[in-house]
Amino acid sequence: MNSALLNRLRDLWGTLAPRERQLAAGGAILLGLVLVYLLAWAPLRHEVTRLRTAVPDARAQLTRMRVQAASIPALRGRSATPPAPGMLVSVVEQSANGRGLRKQISHLEPDGSNGVQITAEAIPFNGLIGWLTDLRDNSALVVDNLGLDATSAPGTVNARIRLHVANP
Repeated sequence: MNSALLNRLRDLWGTLAPRERQLAAGGAILLGLVLVYLLAWAPLRHEVTRLRTAVPDARAQLTRMRVQAASIPALRGRSATPPAPGMLVSVVEQSANGRGLRKQISHLEPDGSNGVQITAEAIPFNGLIGWLTDLRDNSALVVDNLGLDATSAPGTVNARIRLHVANP
């Protein structure tokens, strides 16, 4: 602190009557206690209360993640055979026919040696997701890019999809 300010406060303290000094000291102590409560104790209590609920939730999430992590090796071991080069369009078309989705596909063409571009109109969303999952599981084709637009019919979307052969 500035020494001039300290001297001024000391002079002010000296001019106070003993009763006024007691009152000022009591007020300073009370103010100090209030500041300690507001700046330290209350935030600490609030954080402890928050952690009492957050820690059990985090532990439950960790347990779920450990269970899911245990299934990863089994999923990695399950690998589909990728289609031969030049057969991607045929595999995708046969898969769409098998799912009854071929009529919604308006555009289907190869995209390089290991990719396929697909445009589908008014395709049922749930059917699309199931079909893409089948392509991944059975043909090692994964979604590289997916664009969806809602349609006026409930549960259907317009889709732009790029699939490619998954890397082993």
